[in-house]
Amino acid sequence: MNDHDIHYLCLDMGGTGSRGALMDATGQELAHATGPKGALSLGADRSAEVIWHIWEEIAKMRGTHMPDISRTIVGAGIAGAGFSRRLDSLKRQLSDFHAVHIAGDGYVALLAATDGKAGSLISVGTGVAALRLHRDGTVQSVSGWGFPAGDAGSGAWIGFQVFSDYLKYLDRVETDRPFDPAPLVPLLDEIGPDATRVIRWQANAEPADFGRFAPLVVEGARAGHPYCRCLMKEAALEIGRVALSLTRSVPGEAADDVLHLSGGLGAPLLPYLQQGFGQFNWQLSNRRAETGAFLLASGRAQHQTLRPRPGLAARPDTGAATVSGT
Repeated sequence: MNDHDIHYLCLDMGGTGSRGALMDATGQELAHATGPKGALSLGADRSAEVIWHIWEEIAKMRGTHMPDISRTIVGAGIAGAGFSRRLDSLKRQLSDFHAVHIAGDGYVALLAATDGKAGSLISVGTGVAALRLHRDGTVQSVSGWGFPAGDAGSGAWIGFQVFSDYLKYLDRVETDRPFDPAPLVPLLDEIGPDATRVIRWQANAEPADFGRFAPLVVEGARAGHPYCRCLMKEAALEIGRVALSLTRSVPGEAADDVLHLSGGLGAPLLPYLQQGFGQFNWQLSNRRAETGAFLLASGRAQHQTLRPRPGLAARPDTGAATVSGT
């Protein structure tokens, strides 16, 4: 098969939404489509449904110019790619494609930001992925453990803080932050002040549901609302601490010159990070993660080889060299 006949379905799939692009052998985008959330934490069947949905949407656009599926390679960055059994199941459901290459959504975002070269990225959206690609090709992952215990500083984390403070507000319990529901009314009204409705919402809430508070907090902070500004500063503090761990110097390797920032909360958090962690050269990544998925699928970048988590590296008896939440 001529390599020029090969096309690539390049995907970026998270816990809030998904995007996909059809690219030719040179990496030129031919069509683009979006889909619902497709993280593997939602199950392999759900991820497969989203991929087929995006494929079909692109097929509608391309018509007779749509490539044959047997000459199309899938490259995907999917949140929750560490679920190995679900990943295997997903690949089986995509066996009609010529080949399937899947990595964590954070890794393909990193490849996009650095063009596959050594460098660091922190992606802050509903969750957090922080990765550093070393010159030897290995990848250090920090954060990305998932909600609720992990992903501090993320959209879901911000929403969780808001909801917790709201419950205290309903009981008139004092909080450390100056809680004021005013900028959050649209979503709080949807949840409702009735105790039964509040409890029911909490019982069924997923990370993306908590993440819906984040845009309201961002807008409130821009308007100078004290509570929202306080939350943004705290989120930036959490992300800054991740940056300190991620960029910790390695023997024989200099610290990164640039720390790329991406995700829906990357730009809103940037001024807070520049103020609180100005020792880093923060730069917003302006390249879509689908570009990184293309680099992976086309062989221009290698599959990630994970280093142990920093705290596990000193414990060789754990056998945890491949532990990662991204």
